[in-house]
Amino acid sequence: MRYFIHIVTDQERVVDPDGGEFLDLGSARAEACQCARDLMAEELRSGRPVPFAWRVQVAGEDGTVHFTVPFAHLVFTGSVADAVTNASRRMTPAYDLLLVERAKATFARARQSNAEIRTGLVELRNHLRQLTRLRNAV
Repeated sequence: MRYFIHIVTDQERVVDPDGGEFLDLGSARAEACQCARDLMAEELRSGRPVPFAWRVQVAGEDGTVHFTVPFAHLVFTGSVADAVTNASRRMTPAYDLLLVERAKATFARARQSNAEIRTGLVELRNHLRQLTRLRNAV
């Protein structure tokens, strides 16, 4: 099934235009949560604060959002996550615009890598078919 992973910041919604094929909603959710964790880890590695108020969403092909997970819930549990999320929403740090651009660039690189992998797989299948034909011709 095709699902789309969106990132919701405090200023905009970064929409996944291509989506991806997943076995089920659970595997799409797992991938969305991992994408959010990767984005938070990259922010930490770069010495920037974690955008706890941001959220990751998984939507279907018709645009229906099946679920939303706040970044804070991926790090904290229970009321601590709610407190962190609410506190983060009250603050508007200056890094947000740059972070949004980095998030967009990360998604663009991921889409490009996905497209390159698909192209490589198509080429590999074509080569295998050609080898099969050559082998059968001998």
